[in-house]
Amino acid sequence: MNIAELISNWQLSFASAGDNTLITGSPNRTERRFLFSDAQKNFYIAEGYNSGKTRFQIRQNILLEYLAGQSLSGIHPFIRTGSGTHGVPSDGLFWQLRPYIPAEKLPRTVLGQQENYGQRCGEFLLQLKEIMTAPAAPAAQNAPFYMANYLPSLLELSQRKMPEITGQLREISGELAPFFKWERQSSGMFAHGDFHPGNILMSNGKIQAVIDWEFAGIKFPGYDMALLIGCLAMDDPDNLDSPAVRRLQDLLYRNEFMPDEAWEHLPQMIAATRLGWLGEWLSLDETTLVKQEMELLAILLENFTC
Repeated sequence: MNIAELISNWQLSFASAGDNTLITGSPNRTERRFLFSDAQKNFYIAEGYNSGKTRFQIRQNILLEYLAGQSLSGIHPFIRTGSGTHGVPSDGLFWQLRPYIPAEKLPRTVLGQQENYGQRCGEFLLQLKEIMTAPAAPAAQNAPFYMANYLPSLLELSQRKMPEITGQLREISGELAPFFKWERQSSGMFAHGDFHPGNILMSNGKIQAVIDWEFAGIKFPGYDMALLIGCLAMDDPDNLDSPAVRRLQDLLYRNEFMPDEAWEHLPQMIAATRLGWLGEWLSLDETTLVKQEMELLAILLENFTC
């Protein structure tokens, strides 16, 4: 692939390659990606997606452009090409370009102790809800996502990878049955879908970028909040009652982020979002993380009250 020729589609001139280890976000969602600078020393990330995801990537960028147009903090859409397209095909991939946003490397172990972290994340979620519930908001492209629909494949995966946890996982599924029933009856809410610390880039106490919107769509009320709390708790279970989590919950509760009845399901919400992570650890044969995940699920369903 001729990099200079590829970059010229955005009317940019390639100057030098950057350090790809500085790229944040999951590398598994792209086939190739690289960091580079142009002649003006501006840095960009070029990402090549499977060509089968072209329409999906275009729809995602239309959403990001809308959110940016509504002044949602931390939104940086893919840059349009010189001809106005959302990307270009090259070497069998669909390439898109986004600005590189530098951010602080915040230690995950200390996030729970930072009230400001919970405040900023809560403000983002409130603003996202306001924008996406407005009459002019674009309709979600996908059908509502229900965690219960993921259970059969998760149980099958556990039986193949770690059959010794399947019985315990079935018990957890049974304990979550009332939540799954409520989930289907509740009014869905638009969610980022992967709102965890690795996708929330901070600098100078403010959110600079929220990346990786591939899982955005309609999910149960409070999905993003629950996923974030669960990720902080995976780093340290004490974070379930940390300053950041208390500030996040207080801000969202005071601003009626979700119905009162939804708050009653908070421990189960957090546990439900961990099932997706459990599936990922099983797929990657991350035995230690699977065991840690099962321990957290036990804590959530037995000891954690909101």
